[in-house]
Amino acid sequence: MSNLNGPRSRIVPGLRIGLSALTAVALMSCTETTPWAGAAKPKPAEQATAPEPAPAPARTAAVPKPKPRPTMTRKAPPNPAPRDLALSVTYLVRLMVPPGSELSVRAEGADGASSVKTIETAGGPPYALELPVSGDKSAYPMTVNATLNSLVGHTLTGAVTLDAPPGDAPVEIVLAPASE
Repeated sequence: MSNLNGPRSRIVPGLRIGLSALTAVALMSCTETTPWAGAAKPKPAEQATAPEPAPAPARTAAVPKPKPRPTMTRKAPPNPAPRDLALSVTYLVRLMVPPGSELSVRAEGADGASSVKTIETAGGPPYALELPVSGDKSAYPMTVNATLNSLVGHTLTGAVTLDAPPGDAPVEIVLAPASE
């Protein structure tokens, strides 16, 4: 250790006493200002108290029930707008169908939707008409059947199957005499 008989030996005990006195003064000043450092607890009359809450007013009306939350449902996507299918119906047999004969066209989609249009002929072929069909791709393949009933008793039929929505050009259906 160190030599206790030197000049430092007199300073060290004095320094210890000075530090002890300083610590005691510091502790005393802390205990006077801070209640948690050993000071006496304040008397009950000196304690601050929160005011008592006011009683709730009496309700005479019925309390409305909360509204039920709406359930989240996923809406089905809207059906695409119907589109007009341009058709050109003709026949190649040497036959003259009189004006006023009935031409009936029926389109049946893969989704089960169908559309029918009937016109009276005026003049000779080709007969141009437009048929409203589903614009949805799930309607394809679509079968389009045409039947021409002549006023003199001839019946001509024809069909075409569309695998996809056609472009802007009319779809051609060629009729042939129905087998009897």
